[in-house]
Amino acid sequence: MEFYESRRARRLRIERERHAKAQTLLRRVGVLGAAVVLMLLVGVLWRAVNASVEQAKIKQQQLAAQQKIESSPTYVINRDLPGEISKIDQSLNLPINVANDDLPTSSTVAVALIDLSSKNRGTVDYNGGTQFTSASTYKLFVAYEEVHAIETGRLTWNSPLNGTTLDQCFTNMIHVSDNDCPQDWIVKYSSFTKLTTSAQSLGMSSATDFTYGNMRTSADDLAKFLQELYQGKLMNSTDQQKLLTLMENQIYRAGIPAGIAANSADAGAYVADKVGFLDTLKNDAAIVYSPHGDYVLVIMTNGDTTVSGSTDWRFTAALAEWIDQQMSQ
Repeated sequence: MEFYESRRARRLRIERERHAKAQTLLRRVGVLGAAVVLMLLVGVLWRAVNASVEQAKIKQQQLAAQQKIESSPTYVINRDLPGEISKIDQSLNLPINVANDDLPTSSTVAVALIDLSSKNRGTVDYNGGTQFTSASTYKLFVAYEEVHAIETGRLTWNSPLNGTTLDQCFTNMIHVSDNDCPQDWIVKYSSFTKLTTSAQSLGMSSATDFTYGNMRTSADDLAKFLQELYQGKLMNSTDQQKLLTLMENQIYRAGIPAGIAANSADAGAYVADKVGFLDTLKNDAAIVYSPHGDYVLVIMTNGDTTVSGSTDWRFTAALAEWIDQQMSQ
């Protein structure tokens, strides 16, 4: 038996079916929209969490880096050096007051340190750029000129100088800090202007400036020279070893070498250095070879007015010992 559906009933049924389909579609769209919104919220939260985690990592890395810096020996030295200078000054009763008019008046002590090891321990720069009277440390730059003249074929080790050979003069100039040989070198083979130009061609600053009766340099420049000497950038390995051996055996050992030797925590360390002293001025430029890691150390002072005699290096030795104690940690 067929079911008869009037037009009105058919229209109502179709409308109901359409309405039901629309409701179903709306429900599906609603569920989908809610899912999309939820996914967006989850994404936002995920990015926020990741950003928070990343910020935490960055802060941890920054904190670790800062802690590493603050635990490094050069950080401690840079931080505590002024107080230590004062402490040593008082303990040795050696007030460091500028006595000579031609010496810097802004500072009486300069320290430059460059780590030569693979430990990335950094540097120390305490008035390192201040210009000081160089005294005999200028002979390091003369030594470079002499070696350069030999390596470029202009001279030989047997070339005449100061009544003997260049080889013997080179030895005397570094080993006993002879003055006549470098002075004769400047007169015969160089000049004060050429010596200055030669030094500055190696990257030395304007603080390194040599004129008659007025030889100047800085702790930073001496440290840079020794760093490049150590790294083999200034001369061939044979001549490098020749100069370093003379520096290791030079006779004035009461400054940095004595300070390093006094640090029992650095047994086995040894020093290659060149000193310069004049009246109340004491300069010592050294390469410290240490089981804890090699480094360059330059200490320049002036105005040690209570010191009798130019060979009293107690202040320099005490400061070098304290610095080496930090570098031995």
